[in-house]
Amino acid sequence: MVGNAARLYATDDGSGSVSWEQGDEAAEPKAEKYKSPWKLRKEKMEDDGSVSENIVPQHTDILVVGGGVIGSSVAYWIKQQSPKSTVTVVERDPVYTRAASMLSCGGIRHQFSVPENVQLSLYTSAFLTNIKQHLSVLDESLPDVQFNNHGYLFLAQPQGAEQLAKNVAMQRDLGAQIALLNKKQLEEKYPWMCFDGIDCGALGLEGEGWFDPWSLVRALKQKNISMGSRYVHGELVSFEFHSLGNSDDEGSKIDSGVIRTAGGGESEVRFSLVINCAGPWAAEVAEMAKIGTGDGVLSLPLPVEPRKRFVFVTHCSNGPKLDCPFVVDPSGMYFRREGLGGHYICGCSPASEADEPEVDNLEVDYNVYDERVWPLMANRAPCFNNSKLKSAWAGFYDYNVFDQNLVIGPHPYLKNFYFANGLSGHGLQHSVAIGRAVMELIIYGSYQTINLQKFHFDRFFTKTAVLEEGII
Repeated sequence: MVGNAARLYATDDGSGSVSWEQGDEAAEPKAEKYKSPWKLRKEKMEDDGSVSENIVPQHTDILVVGGGVIGSSVAYWIKQQSPKSTVTVVERDPVYTRAASMLSCGGIRHQFSVPENVQLSLYTSAFLTNIKQHLSVLDESLPDVQFNNHGYLFLAQPQGAEQLAKNVAMQRDLGAQIALLNKKQLEEKYPWMCFDGIDCGALGLEGEGWFDPWSLVRALKQKNISMGSRYVHGELVSFEFHSLGNSDDEGSKIDSGVIRTAGGGESEVRFSLVINCAGPWAAEVAEMAKIGTGDGVLSLPLPVEPRKRFVFVTHCSNGPKLDCPFVVDPSGMYFRREGLGGHYICGCSPASEADEPEVDNLEVDYNVYDERVWPLMANRAPCFNNSKLKSAWAGFYDYNVFDQNLVIGPHPYLKNFYFANGLSGHGLQHSVAIGRAVMELIIYGSYQTINLQKFHFDRFFTKTAVLEEGII
């Protein structure tokens, strides 16, 4: 049974999908001239991955706003489960110069204090392990995200030791392979580190590490286009609405949206459902739907905003090699190995709200490295006293200011407006599972794999925060 999938099927053409109808001999190409549907579409693709026939369809069953890792994952799962549904993904930055996941350090971990977050990462890492099976495309090389399975090492001071042990017990119950190491064990395993002030650490043994975000997004996008999804290089600028009844209790529905394409033209697209996957700019899309600017239920805004984070690349000739995990210090500083040539990726969370950088640009504040990251790294691993900064970049989090956790599911009043926002730095590692969860809500009407009900928008009305404990 596919729930209400049948009512999602397109009522008119314009999807841009490529398929062969059985029994239509006239449409079947001769064997010597056959090209796969993917090849036919790829011939029309630009270098940025968009289809050159960049036309906004008049109607689509599903409109996905944002074509990064979350939006592409949503599109993937919907087409997998409901192939006849038409899916259009609108992305204003098809080369992802400002995309949150593309500018992250590519980490994935199972170490959270909220059980659902552990489950989301477990699901995604299992998917990545079998990515060649899931995302392979005919006539294309097999996808490879260059997964480095070296684990996270979370360190805890004495005051955080009890919470860390509690987290590890829960993570193990859910199937994560995590080792809890005391100070002596840490010193024996990592003699190049200094554990002054540290009581214990939690080390991921399987399924944790880091991978290439771009390779995942590219693989998802190629797979989606091969299945008939349409990617449009453009920007959503407005919505059109209609009421579902005579009372506010019955809610409202969004009929259509206006998309401004890269060429400057504007086109209207009608849809059955719209999914907000706009990352750091999700609140802007929500405001177009009157969320946060309307009356009653619509007066409450989506509490997501961009937060800028810096990632630094340093070189240390005598630094650790294969015995270097993804280290997370209690201070919020982190570092990991990048290759085997003595390079390390590092960064640090701001010490307070007052230290949050401006978000009107992607400029790097190198004082953050000089005054905070480097001293903390050298304190934890003295070899980094000899390190030299090589490069750096800045990126944005889609930061949920309410509780720094996911916002997912339908809006309580706008019945066909769905969220997949606010991951606050966890988007890449949860992306595959979140895409599946959104699909399950749409196709089946309920969660089938991981119950994410606690992350729905309703919690903002009841002021029920879902907070991580002892985890950055």
